[in-house]
Amino acid sequence: MIGLLSRRQPVVAGTRRVLCYHCGAVLELGPTVKSASCPACNRGLQIEDIDVQRYYVGGALQTCGRLVIGRRASVSNREAYAGAGAAVLGVFRGSMRAGGPVVIGPGASWEGELEAPAIDVMPGAKVVGARFRIRPELAADLD
Repeated sequence: MIGLLSRRQPVVAGTRRVLCYHCGAVLELGPTVKSASCPACNRGLQIEDIDVQRYYVGGALQTCGRLVIGRRASVSNREAYAGAGAAVLGVFRGSMRAGGPVVIGPGASWEGELEAPAIDVMPGAKVVGARFRIRPELAADLD
């Protein structure tokens, strides 16, 4: 019995609030949670960050965390949601909604729509046919 108790993981204090990207409900989660189900819509949520380092073509990229598109990565998709914001260092084509700031780094290429509370386009970034909507209330949803 004593051996079983000593193998337990330490309890980490604190919670964080995330927004369900399916229905918009606010969830209170522990700091080490990697995935969860929304109690309002019963759909699965990815909580941890997504780090794309290669070529990605396909459906939605959705996370309550941060989306990072590496320097040699190329992403073409219909939609992306990044609850904690995004960093684009490679190529992005598609539509993205973010709950945190989005940085389009030097040497990055952006083509498509972006809706975020803050957008930072660094010198040397290439923006083609983009529609940006800055919506500060997206970040205020979790306060």
